[in-house]
Amino acid sequence: MKRKLGQSEQLEYWLRANGIFEIAPSSNSGRTKEISLEEALITVDMQKALFEETGKKVRVLANLSNVSKAARDYGKTEEGQAIKRYVLAYALIAPNLFGRLIGNMLVGTFQTDYPVKLFSSEEKAEEWLLSLED
Repeated sequence: MKRKLGQSEQLEYWLRANGIFEIAPSSNSGRTKEISLEEALITVDMQKALFEETGKKVRVLANLSNVSKAARDYGKTEEGQAIKRYVLAYALIAPNLFGRLIGNMLVGTFQTDYPVKLFSSEEKAEEWLLSLED
């Protein structure tokens, strides 16, 4: 069971019963556009709000494959790096070759103080996230 925390134009934000924060493509977005800087900022705000609500660093499960250059560049800034204060780890889902290529690019783009790992299935990603200590 999971609870919907919010939605932006292209993404939906869910909290799973096990405490994992899930970022998923919106069911009505069609995923034709890149995830913009504005969408990325909403995502960061959602993670920060969850951290403030629970007092625990956030375990993030994300199925993101179409992130804009502006959003990637933001992640490299000092402000974008502030996410390390409230994120425990990111598990990225890449079920196909194209997704894995994009995922590897994202993982290689960011220098993080928290683990980021690529998975082909949600089950393995969830298992890994839950194995991490707070």
